[in-house]
Amino acid sequence: MADMKEMYKNPFFFTVMTYVEILPVGLLITVISAAILKRK
Repeated sequence: MADMKEMYKNPFFFTVMTYVEILPVGLLITVISAAILKRK
């Protein structure tokens, strides 16, 4: 936990980790929404 705290002080690492956490969820929601809207 202390290692992660040290790594999060680096702005580049913080930005990358934020995208890694959020991007897959956003892509999944986008694909599902596109599939639903394409059918209608």
